[in-house]
Amino acid sequence: MGERTDSPAQADRLLRLMHQVCSHDLPNQLVVLQSLLKLLSLEESANLGDEGQEFVRRLQSATRHASGMVRFLKEMGGVKSRAARLEPIALAELARELQGGLQHLYPARQFAFAWDWHVPAIVGDHRLYLQAILELYAGLAHANGQHCRLTASSQEHADMIELAFHIEERLASDGAAASAKPRALEERMEIILAREWLALCGAGLEVLSAEGAEARFSLIVPNR
Repeated sequence: MGERTDSPAQADRLLRLMHQVCSHDLPNQLVVLQSLLKLLSLEESANLGDEGQEFVRRLQSATRHASGMVRFLKEMGGVKSRAARLEPIALAELARELQGGLQHLYPARQFAFAWDWHVPAIVGDHRLYLQAILELYAGLAHANGQHCRLTASSQEHADMIELAFHIEERLASDGAAASAKPRALEERMEIILAREWLALCGAGLEVLSAEGAEARFSLIVPNR
């Protein structure tokens, strides 16, 4: 029997096939599963009992997590073929879009914002920066946060500009704020994805802390 050799072309073909499944077939199946679970919860709730309802809630949570993983794989598959469009970005405008994006994604939360832009603009891909910050919020904020204060500032340091963000939350009464270890933070899908998007712009990411109901992170932007 001949020795098997894996060529770069074969590896690329397999990755494209995996991307196709993750982009089309698997998301469709998850939508069907989520719909069936919702229907079961609405129409059969009285017949399920407490234990049955808890199983449904766990299945719904698992499917949401699986959907997040599929989206992560899809987005990561597109990073390789995506090119950043470098242009001046007014940080005040970026902040306005960030406020609107967070309020749209989390309509039940109450937000307060404070911006301190000592450096008023950076150079990069506007859309990628906005997506990265939204992903970082999703990865670092608590699911049961009711009130959130998001502050950010920009400072110039030699050949780079630092955008420093601070998330402060007030959790629901039954919520417990846990501190995340640095390794666990780096393994979160949202942080991995944000780091890859920022890298396309030549920028870096430092996740400084996620302790209790607070989190801090900085974007390190080239001073072009």
